[in-house]
Amino acid sequence: MTWDISATLNLIQARYGRLQREAANHCFQSVHQRLRYGRFHYTALKKDFDAFKEAKIGDRMVIDLAWSADDGERGEYLEFMDRVGAHAVACVQSIHAVADLLATSVYVSLNLNAYGKPVDEHAITFQLTLDRLALNSHHATAANLLNKLRTHPSFQHVDALSNKAKHSGMIRPTMNEDWTGTRAERIQIHFEGFMRKSTRYPSVAIIDVLGPAYEQVSKVTVDLGNELTQLLT
Repeated sequence: MTWDISATLNLIQARYGRLQREAANHCFQSVHQRLRYGRFHYTALKKDFDAFKEAKIGDRMVIDLAWSADDGERGEYLEFMDRVGAHAVACVQSIHAVADLLATSVYVSLNLNAYGKPVDEHAITFQLTLDRLALNSHHATAANLLNKLRTHPSFQHVDALSNKAKHSGMIRPTMNEDWTGTRAERIQIHFEGFMRKSTRYPSVAIIDVLGPAYEQVSKVTVDLGNELTQLLT
């Protein structure tokens, strides 16, 4: 399914004027830019990891490479982990940002300032958007779609990773190796386990959390866009 953004923008302008269209368009473009950035970092991370495994690890144990007596070899490993960390954190931040950008997109598109005290764009939050949507039963589907992000397990993990990094400490990716021979992939890149607001988030393979979270925000983006079009028609 796709979303005809131009159709939505035309409807916004017909109802609320040119300035509202421009504000909504800025939100829409930012959502798609964040999605593109997230996809770029996720793809780059996977390609770099596959290439490094083939060229530098092979059948060796990761610990031998990480603590190699060869300074050049160990340096390559540390540089690789920095690249992986940079891509992973950037992907987390992009995925996390989509939720707030979508909430603002909905707020602006439906002119939710009309449902209460008007606020400036910097004061629009995810929760404020949900609160305003709740004041009109016709907006129930839009509210449910936004809530699908908050309740999705992988997005919750990404949300916690992003907020943990902003407020207390970054969760650095680590190389995880299975020594039992029972896992399909012997070597994976993991986010370490951490605590956030009394909730324990376990160690998890990066691709197992970022992939599903990205798919979810992508799907919700399109579904919300189509719902906006229907509401404005």
